[in-house]
Amino acid sequence: MLTSGDGGVLPPGIPVGVVAEDEDEPPRVRLYVDYARLELVRILAYRAPALRETDDPASPPEGGP
Repeated sequence: MLTSGDGGVLPPGIPVGVVAEDEDEPPRVRLYVDYARLELVRILAYRAPALRETDDPASPPEGGP
C-alpha cells in the first residue's frame, strides 16, 4: 500500500504496508515499520469525499480527454 496523495494530507507514493488476508479474519495492513525504532505515531482522521450518483470512476473527469 502506498499513500495516494488524495486530499493533500500526505504526498503520493509513501509506502505504508502490505495487506495481509486471513480466511478467518478481515483484511489487515502489515505496516512497513521497524517497531524497535518507533517513537511516535500520528493517526489522521480522514474521510474521503463521497461520490455523487452521477460520478463514474471509470470515466475521465470533466474537461479531461
